[in-house]
Amino acid sequence: MYGRCFFGKLWLLCVTASERLESATAAAHYFRGVIEFGRQMNRASFTIVAAFFAIFAGNAFAQLDAHPNLVCPRFQLFASTLQAVDGDVVTFNISLAEGNVDLNAVKYAWRIYPRGRIEQAHDTPVATLDTSTVKGSWAIVSIEVGPFQMCPQYTSRQIAIRRKGPYTKADDFWWWFQLHEEDFRAYKMADYPRWLDELTERMRAVDERLTFKISHNWKDPIKRGFIVGYRGKPYDAKLVNDFLTRAPDLAGFDFVSAKAQQ
Repeated sequence: MYGRCFFGKLWLLCVTASERLESATAAAHYFRGVIEFGRQMNRASFTIVAAFFAIFAGNAFAQLDAHPNLVCPRFQLFASTLQAVDGDVVTFNISLAEGNVDLNAVKYAWRIYPRGRIEQAHDTPVATLDTSTVKGSWAIVSIEVGPFQMCPQYTSRQIAIRRKGPYTKADDFWWWFQLHEEDFRAYKMADYPRWLDELTERMRAVDERLTFKISHNWKDPIKRGFIVGYRGKPYDAKLVNDFLTRAPDLAGFDFVSAKAQQ
């Protein structure tokens, strides 16, 4: 089972393919977006996207390139940060260089998933995201540059958003867990025990008295339960609660204390 982040990225990738590419050149440039996307996912997820691209690009590569002298510009997306605190404003900037297309005719189509408000400065390759509008622990911002019919340009950046307050060891733990959410949902995979071992070590780095249990038979059937316990007496409610307070909002998990479950 794949997490919400994966399907969000796949959705954004599919949106850019909604209009049929006209040539092999177009398919080649679109493939750059697929490769960049693939770097951010595990092997199983990339297999799905690779299959999608193979079906989609087959016809495009079979067509003759109607513009053999076209040189597409180099295209890069920069973000002021990839790890923000809730309430931060993240600035995105597009860099276009070289090529022989008319850069004065460039249009920028920004998208954000799953929610949030991104604002674009008028007729400039700059946009800003107010992370307080995301209402979650991550967002994917994508950009499609046009109207180059033969040079579709697409890329995206995922922004991780942590809760306000001083950075703590708990934030280190939750950053890491958020990146590997899918691995902890896929409990039938052969490498699942290895992920549990690493989770144990990382939790001990926060505090050796903290324990955990992941329930795959949770009250909400689309979620897992992440239950935080405590070894030792007397029970340190503040330690457990402070740790859980720093947890991200993830669609696939509920984070609770073992004491609250009793």
